[in-house]
Amino acid sequence: MNEMSQTCHELSPNQPYKYCKELTSFEISLDIAIAAGMFDQSITVQNQHGAYPIVAALADEQLYYLNERIRACGGYANVFVLDHDKISVIHSMRTDSVPSDAEDFTELRNGGSSVGMFLAHLKRHPEGVCIPAKLEMGVDARMSIGNQTVERNRMPELQI
Repeated sequence: MNEMSQTCHELSPNQPYKYCKELTSFEISLDIAIAAGMFDQSITVQNQHGAYPIVAALADEQLYYLNERIRACGGYANVFVLDHDKISVIHSMRTDSVPSDAEDFTELRNGGSSVGMFLAHLKRHPEGVCIPAKLEMGVDARMSIGNQTVERNRMPELQI
C-alpha cells in the first residue's frame, strides 16, 4: 500500500475517507501514466533533495486535504487533480518569503472550498498564488497551474 493510501485509511479509524477508493484508483492510474511518460513535461517541481514529489487529488475533495498532502511533501509538489473528465496539474513550490499582499484565503480557514474551486481560482491567476503558513492549513508555498491538461479517457482505467 502506498503512502497516500495509508493516509486515506488513517484519517478516521472508524470510517474510511469518503474519497479513498476513488483517490486510490486515480493514484494507481496516475502511477502507470507517469511510468509510461505521459506527464514527463508536467513534472517540473523538484524539492531540495532532488526528488520530484507527486501528489494526487480529486476536484471534489476539500482543499484542506490537498494542503495537508502538500505540507507532508515540504511544500514542494507536482499535484495532479482529477476533475471529472480531465486531469490538471498544479505546481507547488515552497517559498521563504510570502508577499505581504498574499491573498487571505478565508475559505481555507473554514475548510469549505474544494480542490476544484481552487483549481478554477488558479486558472484566473496564471502568475500563481501564495498560500501563507500563517493560515491554519497554509504551507508558505506558491502554487500555479501547469499548462498540460489530459482528458481522463487517455488514462489507464482501473477498477478497485
